Amino acid sequence: MPANRELGPEKIIAMAEEIGGPVPAERATAVSQGYKKLAGCTTAVLNSRDSWSVSPVSPVMPGEPTAP
Repeated sequence: MPANRELGPEKIIAMAEEIGGPVPAERATAVSQGYKKLAGCTTAVLNSRDSWSVSPVSPVMPGEPTAP
């Protein structure tokens, strides 16, 4: 996927090489957020999906015994 090289971490590395030092946090964050959105890995998207590793847990009501 060409966008991986154009919009991902490599873009931040290339920007740092161009300016000869660290990329300002605001610019790095903007690149990172754009890449997450492209990859479908934003917080909102990930939180809307079922977990692959954590089973749903029903809330414990006050006064109910908890599992050992």
